[in-house]
Amino acid sequence: MAATQTTSVTADRGSRIRPQTLAEYVERALSTHVEHLFLAEIAGGESVTYGEAKAKIATIRDLLHTVGTRPGDRVALLGANSVNWALSYFALVTSG
Repeated sequence: MAATQTTSVTADRGSRIRPQTLAEYVERALSTHVEHLFLAEIAGGESVTYGEAKAKIATIRDLLHTVGTRPGDRVALLGANSVNWALSYFALVTSG
């Protein structure tokens, strides 16, 4: 009986659709864990939940599109380690 349960669990895990790219993984996580803490700065004290991050990433992605950035473009991201840097990075990753 234990072998049947193990096989069943393996079959269930094998049938799940898993993200294939970092962008897919980020999008799925942002949509799944809306109220959980996503990022926090130790020194600055700023923090964002997954839901807040999703909205901010979409805003940054829209801004990038507005200024002419398109999927496949090369973009340099320079700045100090911060919540805003990370959100900008994820906006770039999920924009293509």
